[in-house]
Amino acid sequence: MKFVDFWTDLDKPEGNYFYELLSRRYTVEFSDDPEIVFYSCYGKEYLKYNCLRIFYSPENCRPDFTGCDYAITFDYNQDPRHLRFPLWALYYLGYLKWFRVEPLETRLPDEELLKRWKQKSKFCCFIVSNPKSRKRVDFFRKLDKIKRVDSAGRHLNNIGYNLKGGTIEKLKFIRDYKFVISFENTSHAGYTTEKILEPLLAGCIPIYWGNPLVDKEFNTARFINYFDFATEEELIGFLMTVDQDDNLALRMLKAGCFTEKHTPVSRMEQDLYEFLVKIVESRHEQRLVAANKVVSLEHAIRVRTNTFVAKLKHYAKIGS
Repeated sequence: MKFVDFWTDLDKPEGNYFYELLSRRYTVEFSDDPEIVFYSCYGKEYLKYNCLRIFYSPENCRPDFTGCDYAITFDYNQDPRHLRFPLWALYYLGYLKWFRVEPLETRLPDEELLKRWKQKSKFCCFIVSNPKSRKRVDFFRKLDKIKRVDSAGRHLNNIGYNLKGGTIEKLKFIRDYKFVISFENTSHAGYTTEKILEPLLAGCIPIYWGNPLVDKEFNTARFINYFDFATEEELIGFLMTVDQDDNLALRMLKAGCFTEKHTPVSRMEQDLYEFLVKIVESRHEQRLVAANKVVSLEHAIRVRTNTFVAKLKHYAKIGS
């Protein structure tokens, strides 16, 4: 197999979750002449490969089945070629497997929860490097005018240094804060990333905006859900109340992080494993998208046209 168009080089066993899953059953090799190519949304190198294609997206974008045979995204998509496996689940499994964090399902005594809460010496933080989401930038500025919010990302940094890269470093940083502004880049049903997960792992209270259906998986009693308030002023008013009321904070911290009906992450991992095995076992029995020359050509033209138009818009915006 081969991995292209991802956020980093995944053509190696280290840190490659898909490799780890498939290696449980198969002998897996990385190859420039693959039987299966995994690709993501950060490029178009996948167009070079005429083999079975699996699209994986951590971003808010839909799978295009004129370019891929199967897709793994956060979407609530009932197509049998698609599996819902949101980014938060990938992060959570990574934290559990590689960093041995305390599982969110662990129930701690009230005394321990309150002790940890009182040890948090700082109010709220904001960690963003992508400046494009006006929703979270505007909310940060509004809250920061009321009470200091530490911004540790590359965008709007106000702490004097950039937070070191790496997920575990981020977790260590936010652990000292009561609240974390946990806004997604964009809003879409099902689109839930690590933004809500990491504050929960650090014992913080997330202020969440993004997935309007977040309550299908995460318990809204455990975090401040933007969608539960009529106005931002009402949300901020509640936030400031929790900041001053340890009993109210404790009530939120005691609430389970997940809803009672959510799919356990272990089940999600098993579903992903079975999905991949089914793909591998049936790969010689289906007509691949890449084998349909007309569809492949139309797809490639559309992708390259969209890329060209996006570049024109970008340069036009810079020029203005």
